[in-house]
Amino acid sequence: MKKIIISVLFLIVSATCVSAKSVDEYVSDIKYGTPDARLRSALAVAELGNKDAIPVLVPVLIDALKDVDVNVRNSAVIALSKLGDPRAVPPLTEILSVEPDADVRKNVVEALEVLNDKVAVPAIIKALKDLDTNVRKSAAIALGNFQDKTAVPDLTLAIKSEDIPFRRLVIQALVKIGDKSSVPDLVGVFKDTDSFVRYYATAALETLVDTSHIPLLTAALDNLYPEIRRLILETLIRLGDKNSVPVFVRFLQDENVWVRRQAAQGIIVLGDKTQSQALAVCLVDTDPPFRRLIAEALSKLADNSVLPQLISALNDSDTVVRDYTTAAIERLADKNAVQPLIGKLTDSDDNVRERAARLLGILNDKTAVPALIAALKDKKEEVRKLSAESLIALGDMSAVPGLMDELKTSDPETRRLAAEALGNLRAADALAAVTYVAGNDRDAKVRETATKAVKLIKTK
Repeated sequence: MKKIIISVLFLIVSATCVSAKSVDEYVSDIKYGTPDARLRSALAVAELGNKDAIPVLVPVLIDALKDVDVNVRNSAVIALSKLGDPRAVPPLTEILSVEPDADVRKNVVEALEVLNDKVAVPAIIKALKDLDTNVRKSAAIALGNFQDKTAVPDLTLAIKSEDIPFRRLVIQALVKIGDKSSVPDLVGVFKDTDSFVRYYATAALETLVDTSHIPLLTAALDNLYPEIRRLILETLIRLGDKNSVPVFVRFLQDENVWVRRQAAQGIIVLGDKTQSQALAVCLVDTDPPFRRLIAEALSKLADNSVLPQLISALNDSDTVVRDYTTAAIERLADKNAVQPLIGKLTDSDDNVRERAARLLGILNDKTAVPALIAALKDKKEEVRKLSAESLIALGDMSAVPGLMDELKTSDPETRRLAAEALGNLRAADALAAVTYVAGNDRDAKVRETATKAVKLIKTK
């Protein structure tokens, strides 16, 4: 190999250093010079791109393919590749099977790839079984670039090679050719011990598989490698077949969190209420992003049967999970949520109390009025505000006595919210009390709110 490289470099440098000659002078050197002189001139003409000399040069270089000197043969291959004349294809394919030097064979394969004539494909296919790994690898690359489907059977056989770098290139070639008949073999490679082989094979999931391959993909989920399982689930989502939903349910319990997340995403996209209970079980998973996906899926499915789990999830440590859970309860609009939510108004978590106060207004059940009035004294301003808004939304005049009592509390914000609520309720019975607050409360904001409330009550 070293001898060939030195020889080729010497020839190229010599060729680029010779002074400009006429075509006749180059031809004379090629015909009558020493082997080195002949090849130097050939390379020089190839580099100069003199098309007028090609008809004479190509036959000379073809003859040189049989030279006793390996360096001459190698240089001839390189020169023919540079000249790009299709007449070189048959003799190059012919010598590929008989050339004793592996480096020359490798360069022949690469030259045939450059010449880009599919006549060479059968010879390159045979090179997949060459004893030299570099020849085999060059053959795999060339066949991928030719994209000739006649190479698929031999490439699929080559998948079983123990040469890992060669296997990687074979997989890439098959994906590049894009023949769907190779999908079963590529899916079989998902269990390969080499991560790069597996990675290259999964490219087929994006370009080659269709719904006819779903049974094959489902069977392939029995795989040790989490990333393969995740990618298969991702592909099943893309294929959009609702019959795959039970598969997603199964993998909600996968040991790998990324696989579980992908399974949840599949149910979000393709699932229906029949998966609700399986999803609800996962609301206690240790992975917050996974719980978010579960809560999002439950919000989308709107299944009343999972209400108890959703109520419990209001206490989740993750804000996004709580947001999706709140949205799910709101969408259900189930009055069975009222009593559990009333209980949540005294929860130790501020966020939980806020969500409960807001949801009780949305659910429009007047049994929540006493609890919401009590919540006007909550230590958290947002809870007090949301409770007042819910009381206004409920529009229940039975809240008036309780709200009037709150006008006397020591907390100015509670007094302000009570006045605002009484104004929005147009509570005539509270007019005197609100008027008094408007003129006498020691807090300016409370007086201002009460003044507005008086005007609202009087417009009833």
